[in-house]
Amino acid sequence: MKKQAETYRLATLAADEAHRAAEAARRAKEEEQIAAHKRQMAARRDAFEKAFRNVWATGETGVSLIHVTLPGHSDEYVSRLFSDTMVADVADVKTDVKKSWNNHGNYKYDMQRHRLVMISSDDRIAEVIEETALFMAKFKEPIPFDLVVTPLATGSKEYIEWVKLQTLKKDGDTAFFNVAAEAEIKALTNRVGE
Repeated sequence: MKKQAETYRLATLAADEAHRAAEAARRAKEEEQIAAHKRQMAARRDAFEKAFRNVWATGETGVSLIHVTLPGHSDEYVSRLFSDTMVADVADVKTDVKKSWNNHGNYKYDMQRHRLVMISSDDRIAEVIEETALFMAKFKEPIPFDLVVTPLATGSKEYIEWVKLQTLKKDGDTAFFNVAAEAEIKALTNRVGE
């Protein structure tokens, strides 16, 4: 019995040691896999940045998407936004736009809506909101207008720059088109002696 107990004790110690060794090996393999994955992801990120850093913006862009649903007479509104350079781009969905809302427990809907998706620079957003409020005041609707602004976190650098240029505030006094061209510059033709 004593010999059997000793054999059992030694077997248990050996099993415990084997288990600890297996756990240590598993942890070492897991750490190596994590490190390999991090290296692989860093290489992929570097490759992506090298390929797209010149065309894709990251971080704050200074540009936002604007979503709004308007009554069917949106052409006047859109023209005003463009003429005052408040927006650079507008997508107008004119078909099958149905706006539904709860009006004091009653289900209401309007089938004659336009869904506009616009893009503007962040410094013009307040003006777009004010213009929308003025436009919507004419309709005396029972619910507030549903203008939603979503800042863009990334996008094509060229498009973002284009949006910023298109939405610059008009100023007739300092506009580039009012600047007179400078006199023509002529090349020097005299040479210093050698």
